[in-house]
Amino acid sequence: MMKNQWIVIGLVAALSACHGPVPSGQLPSNEVRAERMSKAKFDESTKRFTDQIQLQLQPGVSLDEFVIDMANEHGVVLSLLDRVPNREIYLFEYHSKADISSVAEKLRTDQRVRRVGANYRIEVEGFSLQSTDPLQRDQWALFNRGQDIPRALAGRIGADIDFDLEMTQGSHEVVVAVVDTGIDYYHEDLAITEIRDGRRVILPGSNIWTNPDERKDGTNTDNNRSRGVSFVDDLHGYNFVHGNGDPMDDHGHGTHVAGVIGALRDNMKGIIGMNAQVSLMGVKFLSAHGGGSSWGAEQSIYYVVDMAKRFPEKRWIMNHSWGSSSRGTEEGVLDDFLFLAFEESAEAGIFNAAAAGNSAESNRFSGSFPSNYSRDLPGFVSVAASNHLDQLAEFSSYGYGMVDVAAPGVLIQSTVLNNGYAAWSGTSMATPHVAGLAALIWAQEPHLSAEAVKHRILTTADDLPQLEGLVTSGGRINVRRALENDFTVRLFDPPSVEVPYSRVSPPLKANLDNDFVMEIEYPGASQIQVCFKSIFLEDPFDWLQIYGRDFVVRDLITGRALARQWRRHRDEDLCSAPIPGDKVHIRLFTGAVPSDQAGFTGFEIERLKVQ
Repeated sequence: MMKNQWIVIGLVAALSACHGPVPSGQLPSNEVRAERMSKAKFDESTKRFTDQIQLQLQPGVSLDEFVIDMANEHGVVLSLLDRVPNREIYLFEYHSKADISSVAEKLRTDQRVRRVGANYRIEVEGFSLQSTDPLQRDQWALFNRGQDIPRALAGRIGADIDFDLEMTQGSHEVVVAVVDTGIDYYHEDLAITEIRDGRRVILPGSNIWTNPDERKDGTNTDNNRSRGVSFVDDLHGYNFVHGNGDPMDDHGHGTHVAGVIGALRDNMKGIIGMNAQVSLMGVKFLSAHGGGSSWGAEQSIYYVVDMAKRFPEKRWIMNHSWGSSSRGTEEGVLDDFLFLAFEESAEAGIFNAAAAGNSAESNRFSGSFPSNYSRDLPGFVSVAASNHLDQLAEFSSYGYGMVDVAAPGVLIQSTVLNNGYAAWSGTSMATPHVAGLAALIWAQEPHLSAEAVKHRILTTADDLPQLEGLVTSGGRINVRRALENDFTVRLFDPPSVEVPYSRVSPPLKANLDNDFVMEIEYPGASQIQVCFKSIFLEDPFDWLQIYGRDFVVRDLITGRALARQWRRHRDEDLCSAPIPGDKVHIRLFTGAVPSDQAGFTGFEIERLKVQ
């Protein structure tokens, strides 16, 4: 063993003498890691960090020997950046003349490697509009009386979540991890604090999670390996940006999300949260600029999973008001490590709520993650945003079968930094309404599974015709009905009768500036799905719309979205959302700048599904 160590040291020294990148299996300090992560570059089109790669190795692998072997045998220089505790999952910087797909193929040939994946750029799914009047009357999402809302016209009476103060007491036994930019855990409307011995402390009655096994003393106070993983000073959560136990928000987004879920009541300050009592845990992986990586998200998820194992008597929820449009499965070579983390959280019985995205496109044809995982994981809800008129918000992503339900997400009043309040918009703001509702349900019925909580939320939503075919439930959440189990929505299966139907659009070329509409009619049908054999949108400015007799667009597909399409490389149907009625319109538009090199745009239909 000593001989091997000297060999490793000698090789590293030789590589250093050449002034090139040096392979390293040693974990850098938190400060060095944070600096290297902050300077990492990513590709704007794929949102992939260009010099980072994730690996899951077999147990017992020597990292020093592994990185030297990779350099010698494959010409891939690996330098360890980070790891997930208690799991053989690592983040490396890599240096190679080959692209990441070629590097992944090389690494897979080594028996020590189980999985290979990329690290992706992640951003918040919200945007802000400041308000100077932080009062309960502005919270139209809870109480819509047709009042004016900040910077907008009057709403529609009843276009809210049917909130009831008496029914929504909640419980501190339910922990909601806000996986985001952190939480301002000293905010006046989230915590009750006082100064003791020169330090501000959070008092009982606050809605901020406090780890009962931890104290702020610079050590692993709660380190008990038989009960899970421990982090230094993780009193109120953890900070994966800087690698310490202080999840203080330095952006405002996570604090805004937290306020929707659990701002304090009857304290003569600010707003009210959906839960009078709840435990809000800050899990920070997004920076002060609102950006982060899929690696940071994975670390955050595993942290919450391990905390849930440590405190199994509590019910655990994660709120994900962030997203990424790219995933590694399009090459067929890279593993999806983010899905792996969510899969483990589902196995741990954790409820997840995720923002559908703000692209105003259909997620059936556009990758939005983690939102699109809702179809494959139990207890996972993807959330679209509705406005104060009970319409889908103009910015909100949607997609039957991919997005589950809508919740208010326009000009939502909530807490921000420095004891402030603001009205922000985005699916980021819609998502905590669902996480908050899940917390209320679990406070009332803690025996339910995460999947049962999801079913309750979807089947008690207000059935809204304007959302039919846009979200799976066809509705917007309703708090009272969910808590009373007032069943209102039956989740329909999509049409299952397949009808052969072959038709090809005339190919359009950008420099002809074409706008083409195809009509498909199937007499007697109550719903129609159009299944495509292929869709060609050669330019980012090309787009295709699918709508019915009511002219409500159920799917919008753009060339920009299709270029990063994750599903086109998988063995799945490329079908539209179910369109109500017996007629479907498909509108194809070429909006590219005229060019002699412009490609053709068009589609081919191979069958219909009807009901």
